[in-house]
Formats: sequence, C-alpha cells, structure tokens
Amino acid sequence: MYSEERDTFFGRKADGHAHSQFIVFSQNHDQVGNRMLGERSSRLFSFEMQKLMAAAVITAPFLPMLFMGEEWAEENPFLYFIDHTDAELVKLVREGRRNEFAAMHAEGQAPDPKDIKTFDNSKLNWALLDKPQHAVMLAYYKHLIALRKQYFASTAAIPEVETEVFEAKNSLTVLRKSADETLLLCCLNFSKEAQQLPLPKHLKLQNLLVNSADEQWSAKQSLTESGLKTIEGSNLFIQPESFIAYNATYV
Repeated sequence: MYSEERDTFFGRKADGHAHSQFIVFSQNHDQVGNRMLGERSSRLFSFEMQKLMAAAVITAPFLPMLFMGEEWAEENPFLYFIDHTDAELVKLVREGRRNEFAAMHAEGQAPDPKDIKTFDNSKLNWALLDKPQHAVMLAYYKHLIALRKQYFASTAAIPEVETEVFEAKNSLTVLRKSADETLLLCCLNFSKEAQQLPLPKHLKLQNLLVNSADEQWSAKQSLTESGLKTIEGSNLFIQPESFIAYNATYV
C-alpha cells in the first residue's frame, strides 16, 4: 500500500496466509504511550464507539489483542515513562519528547517521562470496575468473547469472509461462515446517524447474537427485537455508532 507520510509503497499482500498469523486491535501501548498526553480510546471516543470498536476487533477473522484496561474503558492515561539511570540518556529523552510535541505546546508540556508521577498516573484504576458504566463495558467484552469462542473463532486457515462497504454511510456488512458452516452477518455503523443497510441477497436472518445499542449495554437509544427487523424486506436498520450480528441462512 502507498503511504503519503513515507511517500513510498510498503508491505506485501497477505494472500494465502492464515488469518491466525495476523493481530488486530483498536489501540495498543505504542499508539497510546506515544501520544503527548497518553489518552486512551475511552477519552477520545464515545461509549457507543468504544463498543463498536470492540466488536470490530473481537469478531474479526484475526487474533484480537486488547490493551490493558480497554475491556472496562480504563480512563487513566498511559503516558510515556522511563526508569533510565544514565543522566545523559534521561536528558536526551526529555529533550526528544519536548521537541516531538513542540507544535502542541498550546495543550501544555509533555509530562516528564522520568517523573514518578508520570508512572503513577499511568496505573490502572481498578476501582472503576465498581462503577456502572465500566462494569457494563466489561460485561459487554465478556459477551463478545463468548460469542467469538462459539461462533467467530474459525478453525479454517482462511475462513470465508464477504465484506460490503457503504462508504457514503460509513458502514459495512461482513458475512462469515463459522467452522460448522453457520452463516454470521455482522453490521457495523461507524457514522453518527442511523443507517439502513441492504442485506446480502438470498440471506435470511435468524437469531440476534448481539446488538451494542441494546438497553442492557447502557446505550442511549435501545432497539427491541422487532425494531431490528428488515425494512421493506431488504434493509436492516442500525443505530449510530453501533454493531449488530445475526445467525443467518441462505434462502
């Protein structure tokens, strides 16, 4: 693929490689720790978008990787910190961090990577698990992981996946066949508006497996099972920044 930043092409096609050879994630320690203020996704995206991102990762045909605390929407930052003992090296790191974010000083200075407070402020806040919204997020992750074990963790080296992207709607559908040949339809709406997505032809929906906009996951707007029925026999209605998945069969 072509990178505008690098002004060159890089990478190779993944054709013929088992999906288990690839890792998928929505955030990791490099991405978070190298931000000036170490903000996690929980500080950058809505609660609904976080659930959608989780579903996109966990139901993907690759190995999901979760960043520590992501599963309960940890709010503390993960800052860049060091424990070097060489004074000259510490000086260079400090200068490097300041220079790297020189254009962002309107937002303040980058935290001192050697300051013990920088490390302490990056620790997980386990007390969040006692707060309703964070407890709901953890339960949602557990639900997705259980679904992955039952339906989405294909044993096939190259599982069958059909994807249709609706660029104008910032949405997509993913049709997968599980190890026992069960069809699974995933719909992802990354837009801030409700969308109607056309169902793949010759497909009949069966059981609803998960709806991130459901009331049990503390969504602002919830849909009942009847609200998720196809519209005019060919479209599926999906809430903003949400994910739904169904068992399906061919007709």
